Amino acid sequence: MEATIYGKIPAKYMPKNAIVNVTPQLRYGAGKTATGETASFQGEDVLGNGHRINYRRGGIYTMTFSFPYSPEMFQSELYMTFDAQVGRREERLPAVKVADGVIATSELYRRTLFNGGACKVQDLLKSTAEQKYEAQIKYLINESQIRQNEMKNNSVKEFAALLKRINRGSELKIKNIEIKAYASPEGGLIFNDDLANRRQFSAEDYVNAQLMENALSPDVISSYTAEDWDGLKQLVEASNIREKDAILNILSTYEDPFEREKQLRNMSKGFRELSDVILPELRRARLIVNFETTRRTDEQLLSLAKKAPALLSADELVYAADLAEKGIERERIYKRAVKVYPTDARLLNNLGVTQIENGKFYAAEKNFRKAKKMKNVVPEVYANLGMLALREGNIEKAEELIEKGAEAKQINKALGNLNIAKGNYAEAAKMLEEYGNNSYALAAIMDKKYEDATMALMDTEDHDAMTDYLRAVINARQKNFDVAESFLRAAFKEDPSLRSYAEKDLEFKH
Repeated sequence: MEATIYGKIPAKYMPKNAIVNVTPQLRYGAGKTATGETASFQGEDVLGNGHRINYRRGGIYTMTFSFPYSPEMFQSELYMTFDAQVGRREERLPAVKVADGVIATSELYRRTLFNGGACKVQDLLKSTAEQKYEAQIKYLINESQIRQNEMKNNSVKEFAALLKRINRGSELKIKNIEIKAYASPEGGLIFNDDLANRRQFSAEDYVNAQLMENALSPDVISSYTAEDWDGLKQLVEASNIREKDAILNILSTYEDPFEREKQLRNMSKGFRELSDVILPELRRARLIVNFETTRRTDEQLLSLAKKAPALLSADELVYAADLAEKGIERERIYKRAVKVYPTDARLLNNLGVTQIENGKFYAAEKNFRKAKKMKNVVPEVYANLGMLALREGNIEKAEELIEKGAEAKQINKALGNLNIAKGNYAEAAKMLEEYGNNSYALAAIMDKKYEDATMALMDTEDHDAMTDYLRAVINARQKNFDVAESFLRAAFKEDPSLRSYAEKDLEFKH
């Protein structure tokens, strides 16, 4: 909180050998005081560093000082106290009252900062989501025919079942199928090239038969790899075979396929383990279905969120909650969602945001603190904890938390209010302009941009008592006192507690 005093010392008032030390003192509460920096004035014959005042002409002076603000200072009195000395004689001068109270309009950010809501995690649910499913058909060494028992392995059975679901007209839509066939890297390259090609054809025959059975006709994209050295390296890296490091060294040292195979066969035991464990996994064809899932309708999502949230994913619940009406209904959905996914920081955060909308600040803080402990903590959690610290007037703690939440999508809500608290009104207005809420209007008022503030308050979708109170402040500053009074009445009707605040507010003393 800053203050400036402009004073005038009359001609022939300041003795030439006098020194007067002037200290501003704010008196408030039950005998509390806050003291500003002392300014020293001296007559023209005094040697020193004070403000020199000419005896015949007198002088003018400006004193600027500041106090750390506390809400008790809202009702206060500003005095100037004096310590005077003329020559060697000390003089007693009475303290002089120079002002009543403090204009604390900037401190209203603690009442406006959640107008328009806290920092919410936005839903990422798309109308369609791309997915893929992969099955593998394994072949015997040097064989390209699909064995009957391969049709019974889980991945191939799931492949066939997926095509049936798509055929039934479910929420799935097929895009294409990729077939990638391989031969393991042993034996001659010409033989392996032909073998991998034949495996590609046998896999195509199987896929085409399944597509025909299900009346589907997507693009089928086929390819083969004659010697799957990349696959061999990946499997060895992921394995625990005894000669693992030696095998990887050979694969990285030798580029020529013939020399690689020769060095591997020279390992004897190592090659035998490769043949038993790794190479059979490379004799395969991969069947990859690329498809899209279409999400449920808004009506379905909202109904399930209310009645059976366990049937929805966390993403779906974030989306569905925003379909509900603001207030208790939305809070109930998030509470149900948190029971289903108790460790999802997004849901905990958004539950807290909804509780703030419903005026439950203590419950909201508890959920933000829970979310902060989760491994999947989101930056919005820190931003919201920072805003709650601002609400308590703890600017230092708020700044630390808001900095941690810098990646939050709506971080400017928090940063804008932080800048109001720090007195950076123009910067705050820039950050809050996109929201057009009460906090933006407050920043514009403090920056003396009354027209901008008025437009924002007229257009806001989040009208509340403070919206009318701020319009009253604007009109009082522009000396439209009757209009200011009408807005005050509207504010008191919505929030009767504002009446006692307004009675002390110097904005309305005229």
